Amino acid sequence: MRNAINDFIKWFIPENIPRESEEYRKAGLIIYSTFITIFFCIFYIFVAFSICLIHLVNILIFNAAFFLVLLFAFKRTGRFVLVGNLFAANMFIISLVGIIDTGGIDSPSVAWLILPTVAAFMYANKNSAYVWATIAIGLIIEFYLVGLYGITFSAKYSKDAHYTYGFFAFTGLFSYLLVIFVVYEQAKERFAHQLKEANLKISEKNEEIQTQSNHLSDALQEITHSIEYAKRIQKAVLGNPQELTTSFRQGFVFLEPRDIVSGDFFWYSSVAQTPEKFGGDQEQVKVVIAADCTGHGIPGAFMTIMGNALLDEIVNERRITAPDKILEELDQKVIATLQKHDGGEGTNDGMDMGVLVINEFQGKAYFAGAKSPLWYICEGEVHEIKGSKYPVGSTQYPPPKVYDSHTIDLKVGTMFYLFSDGFQDQFGGDNDKKYLKSRFRRYLLSISHFPCSKQKDLLTKEFENWKGFNSQTDDVLVIGVQV
Repeated sequence: MRNAINDFIKWFIPENIPRESEEYRKAGLIIYSTFITIFFCIFYIFVAFSICLIHLVNILIFNAAFFLVLLFAFKRTGRFVLVGNLFAANMFIISLVGIIDTGGIDSPSVAWLILPTVAAFMYANKNSAYVWATIAIGLIIEFYLVGLYGITFSAKYSKDAHYTYGFFAFTGLFSYLLVIFVVYEQAKERFAHQLKEANLKISEKNEEIQTQSNHLSDALQEITHSIEYAKRIQKAVLGNPQELTTSFRQGFVFLEPRDIVSGDFFWYSSVAQTPEKFGGDQEQVKVVIAADCTGHGIPGAFMTIMGNALLDEIVNERRITAPDKILEELDQKVIATLQKHDGGEGTNDGMDMGVLVINEFQGKAYFAGAKSPLWYICEGEVHEIKGSKYPVGSTQYPPPKVYDSHTIDLKVGTMFYLFSDGFQDQFGGDNDKKYLKSRFRRYLLSISHFPCSKQKDLLTKEFENWKGFNSQTDDVLVIGVQV
């Protein structure tokens, strides 16, 4: 029976009010109070009818019906302030008619004027309660002043019924307030219990989340340590930039991984060249390579280790130093390595690469690129040699892949630049756009006359200023050497 009543009451609560909220408790209180008020209206209809207060009977019938309408209006709108004030207005009308019909300022119904203020405070808000309290006090003062001027309201019942009405007026008022107070306290206690249970569940869930968070934090820390260790291994395997920069008049390597480990790498070696390759006596040639592997982070780092090992075999062991031949050999070996376990499906993994071979004894430089260009600045002008349209690796291009070799006459002071696309693809600036190749080219020209150590510092500053608060788009590699 009790559950059926609770379900009936809950039906009037608007669906948009969260079940565990304070508003839900307040909504339940309004509905309970409305039904209690309707019951008291029906009771007083019989009391008023028994002492011939027909006007009050009609008002009570009207207001009982109005309270029912108010329930459906609340379910539809869920507006506490509106419904609370309409509730208070209805109580005010009942009180006012009761005062007029039962003797004005001397009527026991004057005490009923507290009801609109109580209703507004409980169901609307404090400001509404202050307004209704002011109206009630003002009405009492008005009835008193009217009485001073000899204007009186006669009771519309017999003199013998005065004490009967007074008894029911005061006992009914106190009974009504007592019931409303009990309902209010029970609702408050019930909500406090529900809130305590909800907080307990939230606390348990927070502890579970914290435990999982700690596990994830430990796992992340362990993974991060592993990647940091992988970074040290990668750095050791790929070599020291100082070896490259000290082999030329000056040079720099600007390498900025997007993640902890990099998918871009540089490679350098000085190789004793046999006379058959370039003519003349045996001489040292310098091989400088900038490579941008598929992906970044850990997958890209695996590619860099493989590329480094294969270049050691091709250049240092087999003594292949022609840049186009280096790319051809590397392309075949990358494809062969990656196809071992792909079931013949082919692979799109590989790397873009620029290979610069410098023979200072001959005064010549040789370049071949796999989707990667060479820029060199000589006598204040930027010259570009484009790379082939084919990458190293990747079986999506039909064979044969052709990597063209280009020859450059060396002049003292010429700056050569090899780079990946990370710098020019970085988003940033005032309009959050890419840095772009044209801006990168102009910037390299503007700093090319500085010592290489300063060029690296300026590149670092330019990149950070352009990036701003944006995340880094890709790994960044820029190599500069001067002959």
